[in-house]
Amino acid sequence: MALSASDVQTRALTLKRFWQRRDLKMKDWYEQIKMVDTLAQKDMESFVGNDPRASYNLVLSILNQKIPHRLPPAKLDVDQVRPATELSDMFDVIWMEMQESYRLRGRHLIDDIIKYLLATGWYSVFAAPTMDGAAFIAEAWNPITVYPRWSDILSECAHVFTPGVAAIQHMALRNGWVIRSGLADNTIVYDYWWVERSVTALEVHNSIMVGSEQVKVDTAHEEFDRIPIFIFPIGGLPDTGELAKGRRGDEWKAEIGQSFIATNENVYRTVNKWWTYMLQLVRDTAQARTFEKSPSSTQIVKPEEWYQRGAHFKMGPQDDVGFITPPTIPVELRQVQLDLEAMEQRGGPSWTMFGSVQQRMTAYAMSQVVATTNQIAKPYHNGIIDLVTDIDNFFYRMIKKKKFRPYGIGLPENLPPGVRLTAEYELRIPGDLIQRATTARMLNPEFELSDERIMAELFPEIKNPTEELANVRAGKARKNPVYATISLVEALKQEAQLLREAGDHEGAELFEKAAERAEQELTGEGQQQQQQQQQQKVRVRPENAAPRQPRTGEVR
Repeated sequence: MALSASDVQTRALTLKRFWQRRDLKMKDWYEQIKMVDTLAQKDMESFVGNDPRASYNLVLSILNQKIPHRLPPAKLDVDQVRPATELSDMFDVIWMEMQESYRLRGRHLIDDIIKYLLATGWYSVFAAPTMDGAAFIAEAWNPITVYPRWSDILSECAHVFTPGVAAIQHMALRNGWVIRSGLADNTIVYDYWWVERSVTALEVHNSIMVGSEQVKVDTAHEEFDRIPIFIFPIGGLPDTGELAKGRRGDEWKAEIGQSFIATNENVYRTVNKWWTYMLQLVRDTAQARTFEKSPSSTQIVKPEEWYQRGAHFKMGPQDDVGFITPPTIPVELRQVQLDLEAMEQRGGPSWTMFGSVQQRMTAYAMSQVVATTNQIAKPYHNGIIDLVTDIDNFFYRMIKKKKFRPYGIGLPENLPPGVRLTAEYELRIPGDLIQRATTARMLNPEFELSDERIMAELFPEIKNPTEELANVRAGKARKNPVYATISLVEALKQEAQLLREAGDHEGAELFEKAAERAEQELTGEGQQQQQQQQQQKVRVRPENAAPRQPRTGEVR
C-alpha cells in the first residue's frame, strides 16, 4: 500500500523525535569544538581553551589520507593480479569523479565525512548511481539531519533538512519536481526511505515532501538491494537503555555515537572555568578595588585619574586612600592546573604530538605517545574503512547486476568469485613507523622488512607491489652496460638499414661492421680475438729465447 503525504511526514517526524537527545548532544560537542565562550560576562575576564579545536585538527589530519580501493592481495592467484589492479583503478576513477563533482559545491567529500564523524560521532553518506549508470553520486549529509531505524538491517531512514529556496529550486529542476506551493528559507524537506519485506525479497521505497507537498510519490527502487544511505554511530558506549538508571532511559541515544572530545568534555569545561577564575584574579590584582576615608563629601580621587602615570592627589590630615586587600591566592591552584593538564592528555592527544617536547624522549616514551594517539583515532579510523568498503561493494554489486559502465569503464574479466573490495589503510602517525622499526632492530639486529611491506607502509597508493618491483628491476637492467650494448647494436643495425634503403651502401656496410663488432664484444668473441692478437705481439725475453745457431765460418 502506497504511503500518503501525511504518512511520509508523520513517519519522518517520528524518527526525528526519537533521536532528539542525540541531536542536543551533538550541538554541545560542536559548541566546544567551535570554542564558544560560554563563560563570558560583561566587564569580566573569561577564557576558552583551544585544546578541543587543536585536537580536532590533529586527529583530522591523521585520518584524512589517501584511501585505497582494492582486493586483498593474499586471496589472489597470479592470473587474477592484473584484473584486480584494473578493478582498483576503476574505483579510483569513480571516487575521483565523485569528489570532483562534490567540489563544484565548494566542499570536499572525504573531508566532510571525517569532520562530521569527529564532531558528532556519526557518519551519514548518500551514495547511488545515476539513472543510466554512467556516473555515481556521493553526498556527505550532516548526521544531525538524518534519522535511522534498524532492525536486522537499516529498515527506515529520514533526511529532514531546510536547504533554502535556491537549493530546493535546483533540486526540483534536477529531479523534475513540480512544486505548486510557495517556498521560504525555512521550508522543510522530508526525504523518507523505507524497506518493505516479504519472505523471499525486500523492496526499497522512497518518497519526498517539500513542506506539506509530496513532490515524489511512493516509488519502489528495484535496482537497490539496500537503502542507499550509509549511516552508523562511532566511538560511543554499547548500552541501548537497559543499563540506564531511573529516568535516563533515553540517554543512550546521545551516547551510542560520540564525538572524539566526549571523554574530555567535562575536563575542558573545568579548564575553562579554572583559567577564567585565574584571569579574574590577575585582573583584580592589577586593577584592585580602592577605598577613600575623608570627613568631607568631596571625592578625593576620580576613577579615571587613579591609574594615570604621575598622577598627584591632594588629601587633608584625616583623608586616606588605599587598596582593598583581596584574599590570598591558594597555592594549590598550581597543582590543580597540573592535574587538569594531565587529565586533558589522558583523554586526548598528548601535547607531544603538537611538537611540545620539553626534553629528549626515549623510544619507549614516544611509543606510548603514539599508542595513545592511535587509541583515540582507532574507532573513527575503523569507521571510515567500514564506510568506504560498504560503498565500494554496494557500487560493485550494482555495476555487476545492471551491467553499468561508469565513466566508460566496464568490469575487468577473470575476477575471482565472491569479490569483496576493501578500503583498509594504515594510520600515518608522525614518528610511529621509525620508532617501531628502531625498537625491532634493537631487539633483533638482523630484523628487516620485505620490499612489499615497506611499500604497503610508506606508499599505500602503490596497488601492485609485485609490478612495481618488476619495474625497479627493469630500471636497474637499463643502467647495466650490457643493456647499453644491446641498444647500440639495434641502433647501428637500424641506421645501416636506413642508409642501404637510401642507396648509401658504403655507409651501410660501415654501420653493419660496427654492429658486428659491438655484437662480438657482447658475446665475447671480440675479446678472444683481441687476446690472441696481443699474445702474438708479445716480445720474448733474451734469457727465455732458444740458443742462436752459429753462422757458416763463424767460430764459437
